[in-house]
Amino acid sequence: MKYINVIIYLYILVIVALVLYQIFWIIKDKNVKRQDRKIRIRYKDLVEKEILRLKKSKQASKEHLTFLEKQLVNTHNLVLFESVLSDIRKKDEKLIKEYCISISSAFQQLSILYRKKNSLQKAYFTYLLSLFPELIQDEETISYAMMHFVMDDSVYCRENAMLFFYHKSDERLIISSLKKMSKRNLYYSPKLLADDLLEFQGDQNALAVALLNDFDKFNSSYQLGIINYLRFSGKVYQEQIYHKYITKKYSKEVRLAIIRYFATHKYDPFEEELLKIIEDKSRSHYEYRLVASFALASYDNKRAREVLIDCLCDVNFYVRKNAAISLSRMKLTKSDIEKLKQLEDPYAQDMIRYIFAQAGGIQIKANRKDGK
Repeated sequence: MKYINVIIYLYILVIVALVLYQIFWIIKDKNVKRQDRKIRIRYKDLVEKEILRLKKSKQASKEHLTFLEKQLVNTHNLVLFESVLSDIRKKDEKLIKEYCISISSAFQQLSILYRKKNSLQKAYFTYLLSLFPELIQDEETISYAMMHFVMDDSVYCRENAMLFFYHKSDERLIISSLKKMSKRNLYYSPKLLADDLLEFQGDQNALAVALLNDFDKFNSSYQLGIINYLRFSGKVYQEQIYHKYITKKYSKEVRLAIIRYFATHKYDPFEEELLKIIEDKSRSHYEYRLVASFALASYDNKRAREVLIDCLCDVNFYVRKNAAISLSRMKLTKSDIEKLKQLEDPYAQDMIRYIFAQAGGIQIKANRKDGK
């Protein structure tokens, strides 16, 4: 009985300790939030006063720059400062840009200090810079400090640093940083790379030309992202990309991406390549055939339609499906429709009926020998 009482007392003691612990953290959290509100109000007042001062002097005061260098070396304070800048930018974007330019010397020093911090802190610092790229104006700082962030082990730090370059509107910075990342085999998702390149605020044509000129200096993953970017950008570089395809020195993924590019951007000389791919019945090349059979939809002519009709009997399901999709997008002649009706392969007949029904086009009623 005595031991049971001891266990009960210990149990009660643990519960009381947990309750007190919870109360402690609730009180602490409220105090932290109260303190953060005070700091945020203080920052807001200082920033607004400095913006008013800039209208007269055009330069930030030394006291304000010193204050920022001391305060913002703390990442928590940096978060509060970013929220103030974001709120003011909603009211007047031009003013906040001028303010950011005026305090760039303080962030030049901060960029050096943040290089020594952990990856999470560096990631947030680069995130802030990606939101307000005007905070870094010095070319030397961009070359050394920002390139250091681009080479960081943290994918978040690298991504935020790259977003800073995309918003800086200088294609040379992007090319230089991408080449360094590629050389070190730092991972950059091809899809993310394509999406990020589309966010470039500068001359998209100059960026595309620079990427094509240095194409061979990137590894295959980066090359894949570049081709996808060119496909979605709407810019036309068929001749340069066509020559890259016929060299046959790039990886399978890159060559498949080039085929998809020519599905979007029609280029008559490439049609012959598509036909060669489809007519190659090698099982090891089925990926090329299924992509080419889809791309051929952009090349609507008699030979293309004949090849696609033949593809409906391919051993690969996806080649048959893509061929049917392409045919459903073409202007079929009476002769083409008759050929479709005369197909003896039941799988081909089922595929063409299914795809054409989905497309809402003409109905193909095949002449099946099995009577079904």
